[in-house]
Amino acid sequence: PTRLAACGTEFERCVWQALRAIPMGQTQSYSQVAASLNRPSAVRAVARANGANQIAIVIPCHRVIG
Repeated sequence: PTRLAACGTEFERCVWQALRAIPMGQTQSYSQVAASLNRPSAVRAVARANGANQIAIVIPCHRVIG
């Protein structure tokens, strides 16, 4: 795996790591990502972290749908 020097909060980095774990060709909802982080009520925070992703070519934010 590619090591990244992502600049973000600890939570954002956790979200970005979860996004990288979504297999190519598959999608997840914001609530599924939040649940995978054991933070089921953090749906909006996941959406914000997804939007803060500045390297979409490496961290596939497009695999998360509303």
